[in-house]
Amino acid sequence: MRHLDDVSRASSAESLVEDSSTIWPEPQIDDHAECANQTIEGWRSTNGQKGGDRAMLAQALVALSDAGGLPLRFFATVQGQMDVHRELSASLSYDA
Repeated sequence: MRHLDDVSRASSAESLVEDSSTIWPEPQIDDHAECANQTIEGWRSTNGQKGGDRAMLAQALVALSDAGGLPLRFFATVQGQMDVHRELSASLSYDA
């Protein structure tokens, strides 16, 4: 198994959307420029605002990568799991 302290340190040292770790594209289509710029600013505004346990996330990601087969989707938040469960449950409901 990989050394989790290194993963955790790297995770806490630099955020996903920090300018030094993200390449922000220039909008290529004029009609989409405003929306694209708003999306980029939205992502930038999350820098340093992430909650949760980074060490736990690092352990989960390493465990997934070491397991061999990766899942099609991975929701790293409890809220994300709840949303997916709710959507799936609603899609399976039927009138009896």
